[in-house]
Amino acid sequence: MTRAIWLRRRAVLLLALAIASAALVGVTRWRRSQHNSAPVASPASAPLSFGPVRPSPLAAQLCTMLHALPGRRAAECCGTPPSQYLYEECVDVVSRSLASGAIELDATSIAGCERAMVTQLSGCDWVRPGLPLAPAACQGLIKGRVAGGGACRSSLECASRLHCVVASGASHGRCMPPEPVGAMCGRSTDALAAYALERTAEASHPWCADFCSLVTHRCEPAPLEGAACRADVNCAAGQRCSQGACRAGPHEAQLADTGQACRADFECARGGCIPSGAAGAGICGKRCFTAPSRTGRAVARSEPGTTGLE
Repeated sequence: MTRAIWLRRRAVLLLALAIASAALVGVTRWRRSQHNSAPVASPASAPLSFGPVRPSPLAAQLCTMLHALPGRRAAECCGTPPSQYLYEECVDVVSRSLASGAIELDATSIAGCERAMVTQLSGCDWVRPGLPLAPAACQGLIKGRVAGGGACRSSLECASRLHCVVASGASHGRCMPPEPVGAMCGRSTDALAAYALERTAEASHPWCADFCSLVTHRCEPAPLEGAACRADVNCAAGQRCSQGACRAGPHEAQLADTGQACRADFECARGGCIPSGAAGAGICGKRCFTAPSRTGRAVARSEPGTTGLE
């Protein structure tokens, strides 16, 4: 064997040993990293469910209270066929979020909602066309688990103080912190919040760091006390619209009680606005809603002996 051939073989052997050594070191380091920090599943990276999903018992329990129970009670009060309102849609969207691990629900909170709904639906003066507002005990039941930057379909899927930003035409968005002044806001509809009759989503998952104007659909500085307004939504948190100006006080509409004057259903704390004869005037009370008439228009009926709509 010549010296040149021997040197060549020696070089090849040394290269093979170096490659094997490097591979061994890499495997050792990988095993140590796996031992020291095992991967933990994060809701931010959990896959979203878009295909068929099995209905969740918790979702069915919640949606029964919010949709099926009012439909059944309204039928008993008005002598009309029972309705489930948006029960099926509610079960689907809530089950989908649960299957993705994006939200949490617990049976104890749902039971509290059930008790409050049964109390609210006692008697019949609460009946109005459409669903009644869910009581306070049914608010804030859905707890979001998706961290900042994680995939979402609803702001209720995001952790507290984060909202879901979905681009136009996209199937899902990302959980993001409140936007600065000038950013767009309030242009999309949150299906999960709508079907769950959730009214606190804007407060717990704000779009804007200051204030989201529903007139300009832009984040703006919070309105000062005394600013001009037409409704409570034009005022900052902790204010209400009174006589055309934002005033300090609870951010809640002053709804009319049964028998008090009204002009529209949403002005009544319970029931709907029954026309009293004068143009645009009425009183709050039981207002039933029946199937569409032959003219194709729905018929609203009031208590016997009071004025109704035909």
